[in-house]
Formats: sequence, C-alpha cells, structure tokens
Amino acid sequence: MQLPIVTGLYAGLLGIFLCVLTAQVGILRGKLGISLYDGGNKQLGLTIRRQGNLTEQAPVALIVIALVEMGGAPIWAIHAMGGVFLVARLIHPFGLDPDRHATPIRAVSALATTVVIVVASAWIIYRFFVTHGAA
Repeated sequence: MQLPIVTGLYAGLLGIFLCVLTAQVGILRGKLGISLYDGGNKQLGLTIRRQGNLTEQAPVALIVIALVEMGGAPIWAIHAMGGVFLVARLIHPFGLDPDRHATPIRAVSALATTVVIVVASAWIIYRFFVTHGAA
C-alpha cells in the first residue's frame, strides 16, 4: 500500500481554496457586523453557502480518491479524478445564485463532483470484491 501523494496534492490545493472562501466569509461578517448565521443578509448567506458546499463535498471525495490511489490505481486515474473534482469545486461558487435555483455552472460542477465520487466509490467497491471475493 502506498501513501496517497497525488491525492495529497489535490487536498492541499482544495485546502488553500477553502481558506480563501473562509476568509471571504470572515471579511463580510466583519463589514456587516454579523457574528453568527447570516443575519438575513443575502450576500452573506451566499458566501457562507459557497464555503459550506466545499466543506460538505471535499472530505468524502478526497477520502475515496485517496483510497483508490492507495489501492494501486494508475496515477493518470487519480489525476483525472482529482483534477475534475478540483475544477468542479473551483467553478461551483460562481454558479450559485440566490435568485435562481439552477445555473449551468452550478449544474455542471455538481454533476462533475457527483461523477467523481461515484466513480471513485465504485472503483473501491470493485477492488474489494476482486481482492476479497463475495465472502
């Protein structure tokens, strides 16, 4: 078993992006004087959701990608999953619009995120049954 070095690259990049989103929330809270929740402010609510969406999706995606990598998958596959997930998460905040349920960017980024998580999860499940059989 190997350490998930490639996944670590994507985790690091996403960690920096999360710090940027977190800073945006903090700065806006300071400007508006709102300590908790969003105080009914639409812009703060949007900024909080941008941060929240990343914190909700990244842990599971990074865990399953890391498990795929640790299971010996080709590096190109890890880069494909990590790269698609990274791009999806980078563009997703721009697709959030409190006045519209869905935007093309939001739909594409949500779909790409889901595909990466499903592919990585299926890969892990497949490897389990190949390695351990149906027992």
